Amino acid sequence: MGNWQVRESYSFGRMLTALRLDQGLRQEDLGELIGVSGTTVSRWERNESRPDVNVVMDLADVLEVSASKLLSKWQAQRYGETGDRHG
Repeated sequence: MGNWQVRESYSFGRMLTALRLDQGLRQEDLGELIGVSGTTVSRWERNESRPDVNVVMDLADVLEVSASKLLSKWQAQRYGETGDRHG
């Protein structure tokens, strides 16, 4: 497993970057594997936007990580780091 595990405070974007680099992929490579542009991957990594939950599942497959791990970071950012879904 990659170095991303040691930093639970990573944002979704930082985790995605670490996992992509662990696989030796460029942003363009990852984008091609999941059907998006390298620019889109870059936006996710900079936390400027987030992928659809279905794309997160594809990312998990390509990056060889559990979908639940990626989804936990995706949800934490979507709802705020506290996980408060009520505002």
